Amino acid sequence: MALELARWWEDNRGKHHLSEEALFHPEHRYAGRVDLVARLGGRLVVVDLKTSAQVYPEHLLQVGAYALALQAEGIAVEGGYVVVLRKGVQVAEVPLEPAAEAFLGLLAVHRFLKGLKATP
Repeated sequence: MALELARWWEDNRGKHHLSEEALFHPEHRYAGRVDLVARLGGRLVVVDLKTSAQVYPEHLLQVGAYALALQAEGIAVEGGYVVVLRKGVQVAEVPLEPAAEAFLGLLAVHRFLKGLKATP
């Protein structure tokens, strides 16, 4: 598995930019910790590492949220990946704009429902 990951990194000319960086989006008021921001294939991308059995849709939303928070901090990312490190390496490219838009929609739903519970 480590060899597969190293090969993927090298094939894409990976260069570390940030790792385990705490992020906060001031307008939308959410926070998280991004696994990795790197230059891959000439683009600055968000990489979320997972040990789950597969890539789940929620993982794509998480990368979209990280991209929005990074952009709010002045770091313009151009792409995103979820990399599953289990029984080999599975890489899924994340469509950033739709993932970020879906994340914000679900955040609005979450806050709406939370508000309903707080109202007697």
